[in-house]
Amino acid sequence: MLFRQLSAKWGSEFAQIDLVLEKDEIMMGESFTGYLIIEGGMIEYEFEQIDIDYQVSLYLDEQEVICPIERMEIHQPFIIQPATKKIFPFSFKPTSNSILSWESVIHYLVVHLKVSGKQDSSERVLIKLHPHYHLRSFITALEGLGFEERSNSRRFDGYLQEFRFQPNRLFTDVIKEIRMVIVSDDKGLRILLESVLYNYLMEKEVKREILIDKDKLESMSQLKELIRESLQEMIAHPYAFSRDKYFYYQYHHKRLSQKVGAIGAWLKGKVSIDDWLAQERAKEEKTNIPKIESGDIEVEKIYATMKDEEYDELFRDVFLDDFFEEDDD
Repeated sequence: MLFRQLSAKWGSEFAQIDLVLEKDEIMMGESFTGYLIIEGGMIEYEFEQIDIDYQVSLYLDEQEVICPIERMEIHQPFIIQPATKKIFPFSFKPTSNSILSWESVIHYLVVHLKVSGKQDSSERVLIKLHPHYHLRSFITALEGLGFEERSNSRRFDGYLQEFRFQPNRLFTDVIKEIRMVIVSDDKGLRILLESVLYNYLMEKEVKREILIDKDKLESMSQLKELIRESLQEMIAHPYAFSRDKYFYYQYHHKRLSQKVGAIGAWLKGKVSIDDWLAQERAKEEKTNIPKIESGDIEVEKIYATMKDEEYDELFRDVFLDDFFEEDDD
């Protein structure tokens, strides 16, 4: 029953209202389409206003955040007569940056009515957004290498969704889990990959940026080999790391994670990820955050003279503690 309050007040006399979706599960790039159908009841009613909202519910810091994405408005009053029917088509297309459905991310539609001076909101009509073809290929390749997605995967941290996988066949003795944030564009996928490695009595977080072009995404064998080689390289050379803008990603996300309005703007496609990063960097220009850029000769000299254990201590105590949010999950 979509409208409990109005139906309870007027009973069988009230109009019958249904929200019908052509598909309640779509892939990124597709649209949610359907119809709002109103059939007259025993007597006539004046519908003063109808709003159909597309919203996303997600959790940040264990608190539910409701992000309005798009609204279809029907604000021209009309009267529905007994035994008559009105049909209102609707369509919502998630942006290319939309976060995917998971246990902690719920996409849904809700309808708001104002009828004869009375207002009511419908129950949530749940819908699901699945990965597009390229991202699905990458996930399938990971699964083919013996990784399975964790239940706490696909959390949204204010910038991007973080995917989490754990090994169940290969790498089980050296990798605890892998975490990723993924950006897709016309050329393929950009992935910030983080492997949590077992390292004696402690764990080591090793990060790489991986670029995968469309051609490799079309070939499952090439894709699996690229992922396998990347993981093997991270295990063999855990002290190397990428020093581009993604290196600062987790630090900046702490400052943004509470900005619900900014999250909504990003989900609606009004603010690009690059713009967000630029804005956040500008705010930190006067702080003492170390800026380590590729090609910094003095910094490279310091690294080159360090022993492995010294480098390890610097990387753990300075970079990880200062830039990366602790996560015990």
